[in-house]
Amino acid sequence: NEVGDFCLYDREQLVQIHAWDEDKGPLDPDDDLGVASVTVADMLLSSKRAVTLPLKMHNRSKGVDEETGAKVTLSCEICKWTTNLSSLEESSDQTTDREIHNE
Repeated sequence: NEVGDFCLYDREQLVQIHAWDEDKGPLDPDDDLGVASVTVADMLLSSKRAVTLPLKMHNRSKGVDEETGAKVTLSCEICKWTTNLSSLEESSDQTTDREIHNE
């Protein structure tokens, strides 16, 4: 599970996730699982402010994006502007709505 904060400047802002698996061995490189994207508006309009998206990879020979079979769930939370950065840490400790879940 990964958590990240970013500034929202437009509801049409695109959130793009590029997912990789994590392999432990030096001869076993991480594998590209694909890319997913959604606008902030679509996340805010979804139930519970969460969306599950298919990961896709570009097939160069066909010139199209194809689903890889993997999915990622993104959720969001709107935080108020503050000069006290510790408030963001407190918020993330108290809620799981800000987590990004890989399935």
